[in-house]
Amino acid sequence: TIDSKGRIQSWNRGAADLFGYSSEEILEQHITTIMPNRYLEKFYRELESFLAMGMNTIVGKTMELDCVSKDQTVFPSEVSIGSWEVNGKYYFCGIIRDISNRREVEKAMHNYNRQLETQNRELEQFAYIASHDLQEPLRTVTNYTQLLQSKYSDQLDELGNKSMHYISDATNRMRQLIKGLLDYSRIGRNRELRRLNCNLILDNVIDDLGGIVKESKACIEINQLPEIKGNEMELRLLFQNLITNAIKFRKKQSVPQIKIWAEEEESYLNFHVKDNGIGIAHEHVDKIFIIFQRLKSRREYEGTGIGLAHCRKIVESHGGKIWVESEPDEGSVFHFTMPNQSK
Repeated sequence: TIDSKGRIQSWNRGAADLFGYSSEEILEQHITTIMPNRYLEKFYRELESFLAMGMNTIVGKTMELDCVSKDQTVFPSEVSIGSWEVNGKYYFCGIIRDISNRREVEKAMHNYNRQLETQNRELEQFAYIASHDLQEPLRTVTNYTQLLQSKYSDQLDELGNKSMHYISDATNRMRQLIKGLLDYSRIGRNRELRRLNCNLILDNVIDDLGGIVKESKACIEINQLPEIKGNEMELRLLFQNLITNAIKFRKKQSVPQIKIWAEEEESYLNFHVKDNGIGIAHEHVDKIFIIFQRLKSRREYEGTGIGLAHCRKIVESHGGKIWVESEPDEGSVFHFTMPNQSK
């Protein structure tokens, strides 16, 4: 507490701990003792204005100011100032809180955001390189391989034709990998979010997958799902990847049985995609979400190994998380959450 002349009148234990002065040392000292010099002119101006006309920009407000401790350490603080009048004399009470830790967190967050911005720029640069510089030599290899196969296949022996086939397959796989990387880099960059009907999205996805659904005779059961706020193209890709995997990794001589349902919690929506496929060993349930991670050989199951990495990035960019529960030969249940924004 200070009086109208700026002299300190009361000093509690919290202030003593914060500034290092005991009550005996600080009482009747001027408040400017614990202020940086740059605040002095403003302090006197505000005090004079308040006492003369009741006008101020600090009394009754909370501000962030620097303070000075006994050892001359300057630290950031949050200051709230109130006033009252007793027998025609004004007194001012200040509540001061050290916010050094908060400032450190804010600084760390600022540096982290700057790093993210740098990484995003590098990612965009990579996407440009991948879409142009890397694909151009692939197109050249593909064109010359096709030319050789069309004009000289009858002059090549069995090993030569088989080599051409291997080259063609390898360039196609490389093209798919580059496309997968490009798609992965784009996830989360388009932040156009709107309320979406999940059942309608799944209807469209199943229409798009009509060929493999029909070929595999898959039975897909979809319960009534809640609406969510999200990016439509990304959510379509999420459901498409989960359903495609459920069909792809089915047991031999088995008809895929897929069930999709959701539960609404207070702060999030919990979605489930269950299948009766080959399942996943416990030691691999985390690996499957890593980009280009394959648990089965390409000869057994086609693909680039990027689909579930897409799923994780999509879910996390929407503020959720994804995981799987599975047993070998017993099928899998993929779970993912989304924020419940209906409340």
